[in-house]
Amino acid sequence: MKKALFIVLVILLVLALVPVSIHGCECMVFPNPPMPEITYGEFPFKLVYEKNGEKIVVEDTIICKFDGVKIISGHGKKVRKWKAYLDSGQKSPSSTYSAALLIDDTNAIYFSLGSPYYYMGDGNCTLNFHAFRLHKYPLGGHLYPYIGDIELLITYGIKLISFELSAPIVNTFK
Repeated sequence: MKKALFIVLVILLVLALVPVSIHGCECMVFPNPPMPEITYGEFPFKLVYEKNGEKIVVEDTIICKFDGVKIISGHGKKVRKWKAYLDSGQKSPSSTYSAALLIDDTNAIYFSLGSPYYYMGDGNCTLNFHAFRLHKYPLGGHLYPYIGDIELLITYGIKLISFELSAPIVNTFK
């Protein structure tokens, strides 16, 4: 009986270690991607909108920093990581690089400012997408629907006047 229990435990241990060893092999076998020459950048932006007839200006700076390398588990591919945050310290429930427009007891509306990959000239992201997103409280899941201009105006009294965003840098990777 003890021998059978020991064999079962050894088999379970081996099965538990297989994913760890595969991940460890991925770390050793696959090369790191080329490293960025520029690892830090500051990107000011200005967002002007009108809410119920009142003009509101949001100005801040997106700060982007290189954050090392991560492995896409199961694929064995290593990719560069970037982190971004707003200089003001403002935080969004969906991403650290969104500007809040309206927050009440049930809704939050954010303007997506773009990805740090885009701003830092990383080939992983060549498109910068800007849109309003609606967040319903309590926050749950990761799906935050986009809001069109008409719904934004009719439902929330918000009209986008302009937004000025910094251009991405030209970066090299070696």
